[in-house]
Amino acid sequence: MTPSSPLTRRHALLGAAGSVLAPSLAARAAGARGVSDTEIVIGTMTDLSGVTAVQGTNNANAMRLAFDEANARGGVHGRKIRWIVEDNQYLVPKAVQAMNKLLNRDNIFFALGNGGTPMNQAVMPVMFERGVPNVFPLTCARSMYEPFNRLKFGQFASYYDQMRAGVKYFVERRGKKTIGAMTQDTDYGRDVLAGAVAQAESMGMRMAATTAHKPTDTDFNAAVTK
Repeated sequence: MTPSSPLTRRHALLGAAGSVLAPSLAARAAGARGVSDTEIVIGTMTDLSGVTAVQGTNNANAMRLAFDEANARGGVHGRKIRWIVEDNQYLVPKAVQAMNKLLNRDNIFFALGNGGTPMNQAVMPVMFERGVPNVFPLTCARSMYEPFNRLKFGQFASYYDQMRAGVKYFVERRGKKTIGAMTQDTDYGRDVLAGAVAQAESMGMRMAATTAHKPTDTDFNAAVTK
């Protein structure tokens, strides 16, 4: 789950930026990647025009407010934050293209709030090769912190654990006897399904039905009927 209000998100993002920037800048001289005497360059690639744009746009707006607020207070260690956001349209090829620009042309210090499970998984290897942290991505996938990498900064309970808790609640507290799952046919959806299946099996149950759909699908009649 993402923070519930723009104000909460803004404060969370300010804290995130501070937690990463303060110790790093104290230890690194000016001239490090994405850091000069006057500015720090932070990048984001998220969905601004695709199927999850409602989330990506709101979070981008919150980040913009956070960085404007930080800069109005003098920045970080006297350096202003220059934030660059790219639209990945919730498409892996666009995400790769966007991250290549952020890494090679913009020379970002770190990435904050990258959107989408498949998109993050596609760009993390090249980011980590360059020593660029992936901070607070907008996904709850386990791969955001497993396997361990010092450049991974996940922020949410995983989809897997959320689904296990949800299934357990509905069976034990609400008396549900039949469980089904409608998920995206993506890394995100497969993580969700894995959690639901694991919890059901641990309670001696089986999934009654499962369906998978593309992120762009809008007609779910067949899935619901099943």
